Amino acid sequence: VFIIGSFYRSEIIAQGKVIAKGGIKGGKIKAGRSIYSKYIDNANLEAGLDVIASEEIMNCDIKASGRVICITGKGGIIGGRVIAALQIIAKKLGAKSYTGTLLEAGVDPSIKLKLSELEKEKKTMDEKFDTLLTSLERIETEKKQQGLSPKKEKILKKMVAARMVYSKKLAFIEDKIKKLSI
Repeated sequence: VFIIGSFYRSEIIAQGKVIAKGGIKGGKIKAGRSIYSKYIDNANLEAGLDVIASEEIMNCDIKASGRVICITGKGGIIGGRVIAALQIIAKKLGAKSYTGTLLEAGVDPSIKLKLSELEKEKKTMDEKFDTLLTSLERIETEKKQQGLSPKKEKILKKMVAARMVYSKKLAFIEDKIKKLSI
């Protein structure tokens, strides 16, 4: 997508590159490759490769699977959140006015998101598994003390089977987390 002028509060989804000869002010851009612009202000950008601004990046939420570069002109990244899998390169970071500027480099944003989702799933599974184990322990204690009715025996068998399923699912999730964390 090639924009001769500036881009204002719109949404663009492109498989390839997005080039804004002017600037990007507001809006959302998702590019399969790189995003190029003179300046970027108050925008939400996601790039499959790099985000390159020749002047300035202000108050943006940027996720790049490559680099974020802003080194000509003012060359500053001020405010917002910038995440790049490889590097963040700029002349100036943050501002004297204490504008909150969060920078993360060296972590692929898509992997970070997947890890976060897996951690949430693991936490939910852990809670359910703990509840199952507590109930299972209670029924097994009851079986030892006084025996179980046929109905409770069926429940016990289902709970034992569920314990195996949860164990396998938890091991699978933990393995995925371990692989993504490397």
